[in-house]
Amino acid sequence: NLYISISIIFSLLVRTTKAQDHDTCGILCETKAVSPLGLRSCLKSGLEFDPSVIVDDILNVPKLVFPSDGDAYDLAREAFKGDMYPAAIVYAHSNEDVKKAINCAVQNGHSVSARGGNHNLQGLGAMHGYVVIDTRLMCSPDDFIIDRTTLAGSKHIFDQNVIGTMKLQAGCPMGVVNSAMNKYFAPSEGALTVYSYCPSISIGGFLIGGGSGDQTPYLGWGIDVLHEIDITLYDGSEVTASEEQNSDLFWALRGGGPGLGIVTDVTMKIVESPPPRDVSAERKFLHVKVQFDVSDSEKANQFSAAFQHFMYDFDPIVSTKFGGMGSKSALHHFLIGHYLGSWEEFVEDWTDAGLFYENFAGPDAYESVLYQNYEVQTSHSLPSKGVIVTEFDSYPEVWALRVCDADLMGVAPGRSIRRTFNLCADLGLDDELCNEVKGVGFGNAPSTFTIYNPDCNKKEVIETLVKNGYDINSVINRSGLHPKYVEQVIATPGNEDLDIVELRLSMKDSTYHGVLLPRLEVETFADIFRNSSFYHATHFQYGAPIMVPDDSTAFAQRDTGIMLYLPFKEGRDFVFKALLEDDAYGGDASKLQGYINYLGPKGNPNWRKFYFGDKYDKLQMVKEIYDPMDVFGKPNTIELPPPSEKACKEEVKNSKK
Repeated sequence: NLYISISIIFSLLVRTTKAQDHDTCGILCETKAVSPLGLRSCLKSGLEFDPSVIVDDILNVPKLVFPSDGDAYDLAREAFKGDMYPAAIVYAHSNEDVKKAINCAVQNGHSVSARGGNHNLQGLGAMHGYVVIDTRLMCSPDDFIIDRTTLAGSKHIFDQNVIGTMKLQAGCPMGVVNSAMNKYFAPSEGALTVYSYCPSISIGGFLIGGGSGDQTPYLGWGIDVLHEIDITLYDGSEVTASEEQNSDLFWALRGGGPGLGIVTDVTMKIVESPPPRDVSAERKFLHVKVQFDVSDSEKANQFSAAFQHFMYDFDPIVSTKFGGMGSKSALHHFLIGHYLGSWEEFVEDWTDAGLFYENFAGPDAYESVLYQNYEVQTSHSLPSKGVIVTEFDSYPEVWALRVCDADLMGVAPGRSIRRTFNLCADLGLDDELCNEVKGVGFGNAPSTFTIYNPDCNKKEVIETLVKNGYDINSVINRSGLHPKYVEQVIATPGNEDLDIVELRLSMKDSTYHGVLLPRLEVETFADIFRNSSFYHATHFQYGAPIMVPDDSTAFAQRDTGIMLYLPFKEGRDFVFKALLEDDAYGGDASKLQGYINYLGPKGNPNWRKFYFGDKYDKLQMVKEIYDPMDVFGKPNTIELPPPSEKACKEEVKNSKK
């Protein structure tokens, strides 16, 4: 039986690997023998499984999927990266489903993995031999709990007003989060919380790893707005973690990454954005894109000095109104993100900060453009070149443009969201709102093809993205390959002989990595951002994150201001070499700092310090309390502390009685 064979082989491989990671007797002393048939029977009866009920209409898979289910299994196990073979995949609809799935797994000797948006860069959301509990379908935005009283009158990091809290299911993707913010809070309130611009990432996994979004400079990491967490533990018990309850667990869940249980609900603070300087004016929110000339070392140094001054030396009340990312073309660097204020305030602030220095954009820059109310304004005081500003009345509109400009089209089309070639059709938009994009490539396909993407400057497009995000089944809330997208790639002339399995595997490279950067020498910073063909700065973390006390959470990288995403080995090697030559590192590789949500491949001998700094020992103690059987353990996540020889011998002795 294929199911039995795969389950036994991979479960034993996983448990053998875990045992080798322990001293003395290790985990083999602690767990039951693997029982694939027992697992299957337990899950089917405990979850009242009906194979005729389809939970994913695109993948056409039921609530429970096993290795013997053929194509359904291959589709259900597919990850953003990596190629894993779990023992079973459970699409949970409730906390009770989660509890029963964990109990079935543990009773039959299997480890458990949580899966939300399925964005783990090593594919560890669906581990070999594990029972995968997918929490996306638990998301129900109509059931979010908005509390405007409990924290009313309290203050956040910069003395910002806390409006209230929002409790939501951990499997909810960012598209739902953004649309819920639009539904439950009026634009005039200026309501903000921390979430990513990648719409299909789930909020739970995002938060427990730290959570960096465009809002981070102003609000802190996601964990800094996290008020409470509900989690199901290895024994099926459901606990709440907060400053008042299970505070050690709450500390660990804020930056310690996965491996302690299945997070089911999170409660996040909602914080007021900066008020307008003109008290009679309405709040405004900007999407900004600014070009900087880095075509030679002198110009790159000028940008480096100006931007690091802005991040670390300028008034944080002003600098943190900008949050976003850095991107690179052949001769230019771009700062892209939001600004919390009007376009007039933006020009004033960036001029005062020294970012709009003479000829910052270079002679070949595009003409500056200002959009207001979705119309181009011919009269403005923006710098003449290199600046594109779009002003909105609400923050969810800014997020929608950010998504449209980046993840829907510019980043891995066909993977960040589960789209087809015609995204307008997927979103229910008229074709006239779409633009033709030629020359798109995919994996090992020899021929390129044409896709159709929405015009992000159209009001109908932005409003649709905000509205559609509320639907958990919307295209923007689902990650991974749409079967139709793969079919369309193969149907492209020149691709007909492609093997569908090989095509999918060609997109599974899991060498992705990430590194967090502190303040650097001007020349190091310039060198990295001038030669960034193989990586980009996905988020900035200056401002509020640095002001939070280091010991308040398990997050270990409070002194960093920039996150680099390293999808290719060439970029990783270049960046690490440049960093080690900087005075901040002094050639010591153990000082490099990683981000657990940008998990790299196994093999880094310093991974414990790389991801967890000096917090690792304390995290192990918390792990021993809340997951003593290592049910949720994975590579490069918190391990159980090694058992003492005396304790292990006593355990073996007792097991023989």
